[in-house]
Parts: sequence; C-alpha cells; structure tokens
Amino acid sequence: MAEVTHDVLVVDDEEHVLRSIQRLLRPDGYKVHVATGGAAGLDILEREDIAVIICDQRMPGMSGAEVLTQVYLRRPDTVRITLTGYTDLAAAQASINDGHVHHFLTKPWDDDHLRSLVRDGVRAYELILDNRRLERVTREQKEELEEWNRRLEAQVAQRTEQLSAQNERLRRLQCDVEQSLRDTVRVMAGMLEASNPNLGIHSKRVAERALALATDLNLTGDDLRDVEFAGQLHDIGKISKLHSGERKRPQGSGGHGDHRAMRHSDSGHAILSHVSGFGAISEAVHHQYECYDGTGHPDRLKEDEIPIISRIISIADTYDDSAFSSSSPTASSREAGKKALLAGCGTRFDPALVEVFIGRLKANPLESTSESEVELPPSQLRAGMVLSREIRNGAGVLLLSSDSHLTDETIERIQLASNLDPVLGGVFVKSTQDVRSNEQHAASADGAVPTVPATRESEQRAPDAKVKRALIVDDESSVRGALRRELRRVGWDTLCVGDGRAAQSILECERFDLLLVDVAMPIMSGDLLIAHVEQCWPDLPCIVLTGHVTRDQLLRITQASVVRKVLTKPWDFDKLVHAINAATALQPTGRVGESV
Repeated sequence: MAEVTHDVLVVDDEEHVLRSIQRLLRPDGYKVHVATGGAAGLDILEREDIAVIICDQRMPGMSGAEVLTQVYLRRPDTVRITLTGYTDLAAAQASINDGHVHHFLTKPWDDDHLRSLVRDGVRAYELILDNRRLERVTREQKEELEEWNRRLEAQVAQRTEQLSAQNERLRRLQCDVEQSLRDTVRVMAGMLEASNPNLGIHSKRVAERALALATDLNLTGDDLRDVEFAGQLHDIGKISKLHSGERKRPQGSGGHGDHRAMRHSDSGHAILSHVSGFGAISEAVHHQYECYDGTGHPDRLKEDEIPIISRIISIADTYDDSAFSSSSPTASSREAGKKALLAGCGTRFDPALVEVFIGRLKANPLESTSESEVELPPSQLRAGMVLSREIRNGAGVLLLSSDSHLTDETIERIQLASNLDPVLGGVFVKSTQDVRSNEQHAASADGAVPTVPATRESEQRAPDAKVKRALIVDDESSVRGALRRELRRVGWDTLCVGDGRAAQSILECERFDLLLVDVAMPIMSGDLLIAHVEQCWPDLPCIVLTGHVTRDQLLRITQASVVRKVLTKPWDFDKLVHAINAATALQPTGRVGESV
C-alpha cells in the first residue's frame, strides 16, 4: 500500500456511503476520515490537516452547503466536493455560491471519476501549500536580504568614512612629503646662495626659465616639479669648490666646454643621489653636460637618450650664463643668450627645445625673471643702480631699504660702512635687460613689464638732420597720443611710457633732450621721477603737465632744478611749443619761470 500522504474527510449521514468511499480511497494512500454529520465533520477539520472534503448535500442538522461554507471560512485551502442524490437546484446554488465548492457529484458516483477528482484536489492542495511555503520563504529571504542590505550599507558607509579618513591622511602625508622635498631644495639652494649669492641667483633664474620651457613642452605633475628642483640645484656640486675659495662666479665661465665645470655635475649627482625622492633630479644634474650629438659628459649620451630634464636645464643654464656675461655686471643681453643657443643648436642642444625656448623669447620680448638681481662689491656700485635687497649693518640697523636708487652720496656712505663693518659683504642691485626692437622699447627697474608698452613715432628726415628726442610719461593713453602727435608736428622724435618706473629704466639706457611728465601716476608719481632725474640726469630739462596737483607736490616740483615749466591739462599748443623751445634753450641750472 502506498504511503499515506494527505487526509481526506468524508461527511455523510449514510453509513454505507461513508464505508464505500473509505474503501475506494484507502488504496490510493490517503488517510480517510468519516463523519456522519456536519458538526462532527467540522470537529475533525479543526484537529486534522484536511486536503479534500467530500460532503453530502442533504443531511439532518447542518446541510452540506452550510458545512462547506464553514470549511471555506475556516480552511479556505481545503478542496471542497459536494455529493448529493437529489437534483435540488437551490441547494446546488447554495453550495457553489456560499461554499465555493470545486466539484459537484451526484449519487451514485463513478468510482474512477471520484478518485480522479480527489487526486486532482490533493495536487491542488499541495500546490497551494507549496505556494504558501514559497511565499513564506520568499518573504523571509526578502527580510533577510533587506537586513543584509542594511548591514552592508552601514558597513559601506563605515568603510567609506574610513577610506575618506585614510585618503585625507595620505593627502596630508603627500603634502608633507612634497613640502619636505621643497624644504630640502630650499635648504640646499640657500646653502648655495650663502656660499655664492650670484650663483644662487643664477640658479633661481635657470629654474624659472627651465620651468617655463617645460610648461611649453606640456610637461605636467612631478615632471614639472623635478624640472624646477633640478634648475635650482644644477650647480649644487660647486659648493665644495666654493668653500675651497672660489667665491666669485665668473660671468660667462662655467660653460659646457669647461671640463672643470663638468666635474661639478658629478659632485652634484653624488650629493643629490642620497636624497630620497630625488632620483630624477639627481640624474638630470648628472647629465646636464651631455651633448645632443653624443660628445658630452659623462656618458656620451645623445638625442633622446639624454633625460628631457637635462636637456631643458642645459638650455636654460647656457642662456643665463651668456645673457649675464656682458661687461656691465647689472645688464643682461637676450641677444647674447640666443646666439649662444643657436651656436650649439643640433650639436650641444636639442634643436626642437631650442626652437621652443627662442619662440617664447620672441613671443614675450618684455618677459623678465622675478630674480633679476646681482651681488656687487661696494667698489663696483654706480649711481642710478637700484637696490633689490635692503642693506643692514652688523648690528641689524637698516641703512638703505630695497628699491632705493643709488647716488654718489649713498654709494660713498655704503663704501665707508663696508670699510668699517666687513659684515656688510656685497650689495644686491637690480639688473636690467637689453630688450630692443626697431619700433618698441620698454623696460622697468624691477624687471616687471611696464604698465603701458613704450611706443615711438618719428618723421622722415634728412640723414644728417639732428633728431631731438623727448620721453613722454603719462598713464593716460589719450594724453600720450596727443602729445606724440603735437611734438611730431614740430620735428620731435618721441618715446611714450605709462609710468615713472618704466621711464626710470629707459633713462638708464637711452639719452633724451626733453622729459614731459605727468604728476599723478599709479606706479611711480611724477614728482618722485623728477627727484630721481635731478639726482642722476641733472642736464635733462623737464616739463610737467598735470590736471591735479597738491600744494606740497607743486612746491617740490617747482624747487627741482630740472623742471622748466608746469602746464595744466588741457594745454594750449602754442604755449606747449613755447615751453619746449624755452626749456631746451635754457642752461641746466635754469629754474621754473612760472607755476600753474
């Protein structure tokens, strides 16, 4: 006999019907329960898990429809079958509508059909139970999954917070490492400058120009940093020689053909190779004297075998050496620097890099490095030079502030103080650059680009004609243009600039027959420029044009020996021409004839 799998309940008031159905279904493995009335059947339903119920329709007490209605309410999953021996339409409707029966059989029944209905009912009941079980499992798994998701979200949030904190620590550590490297470079560069200030200044200029070239070559990140560091430290190997007595850095020496200079790259490599993180910098310094054609030092590398940083440093170093090798210690010549690069292009230097470097110079003719200064002994100071650093004595007392303009009197005081106080050492003065073209001249005493580029206008004259030149200084372009046009009408060649500082630098390089200057200007006022002119160029006559001047300024201006006339804006052309003719005809000791 097959194993009993499910329970079947038969409810009928006739004993023989119960026994017949019980005998019919028992071989199929069902556990068959029988009840002779509705109340007894419902009691069994409460105690047992009934899969299928077969209920007679007409019974005393409770009818089959009433029993099946209670079964539907109590156990809606149980499959319900109605069995009746009477054709009662109303009873059938009640069973179907209220009891929600699944099948309706009449007596006598067909055994096979009944067994088939029961078997199908049991399967349907199993499916219902499986669905319920699956729903329960699904619900439990969903709840468990949601719980896992909540835990995972919490873990992700916690881990994200930990990673963010770790990333922040790494970022700070990286910043600390970067700062540590920069501090190391600063210390080494400081040692070099302390041993030889001019050499330290040269290294800063090389670093700036190398960094500019690397930027044009689209180098980024650590490569840019390494170029800057290598530029600052490319001469670090000279420290040992400097301590041995080579204090002065000869202008134009230390070139790439000097074998003694080459040896310092080996010393620099030995010094820098011991610094963690300076691998590329050390190699760049080591190979800075390699030649593009393979004839250089130390390994005769050629072309792209030479590290790119070494090729960049070599160009910047040679340019600076040549540009600052003129006879005047405070002057520099771009043309000399370019000629030195062009002479070694393709042999000593990478021609592609030389082209980019010179292209930058052509595109930025007024460009100047921020460290445009040089150290001079007091004996080499000249009137007109500008201090780039303040001067203090051994006791720390300020003698002269930075940006001070040297005069014969101040130079004499510096030399006297140097004789009495050797601690003073050298004096740092600003250098000027020889930057010229046929149609444009501009410069500034501190190496910055002038506010307004200088412009020149001149008339066609006979080759032997004496050209009178005037420098116009005014921060308003309309005023400069008007003055230029009016002076041109009376035969003057003019040069115009927009501030006193630019005019001061130009006066150091060129000679003029007349200075026309505004008073109120943003960078250097006209009265300060006049005071400087009175000290350095007392033979240069000045005419002041102003739209607003204070009483104190007017007093200072009129007391200046170089000032010939003070005119108000707007000026009268005839009065201007008369003032110009009178000013240029007077002797340098002439004074102002009339005020505003």
